[in-house]
Amino acid sequence: MSLFDVITEETALDMMKTTYQQATGDEIGALFNQVSPLPDSDGRLFLGIYEDEYGLPKQVTDRTYDSYIDAMAAFGALVDKVIY
Repeated sequence: MSLFDVITEETALDMMKTTYQQATGDEIGALFNQVSPLPDSDGRLFLGIYEDEYGLPKQVTDRTYDSYIDAMAAFGALVDKVIY
């Protein structure tokens, strides 16, 4: 039995996003965690927002990355509990 026999993929992704938002704090903080400074060809910095293939923000700081890992670990524990 797979996770998607129990819940839909869309529901699973919504759960991941909710857990991620809880791990990163308020909405403003979550937005800033998604913003990454990038240099242009002149050496100036500009801000870019990037998402992975699931629409979740790619992480740019160790602290935020750790929160993201904790969120994914929590989701994995939930999946294990649902399946087993």
